[in-house]
Amino acid sequence: MSFSSDVKNEICKVFPHKSCDVSAECYGILLYCNTFSDREIRVITENDRLA
Repeated sequence: MSFSSDVKNEICKVFPHKSCDVSAECYGILLYCNTFSDREIRVITENDRLA
């Protein structure tokens, strides 16, 4: 596994309980997703846990 996969798996193990934690995780995913505009959001990942 790669470092990136390991980090994604570790993050997916813990379920965030605070709304600010949920927002932070979503923001991080959207920052690095394939497409993010007012018309479309597209996240492409090979990581099953993240999907």
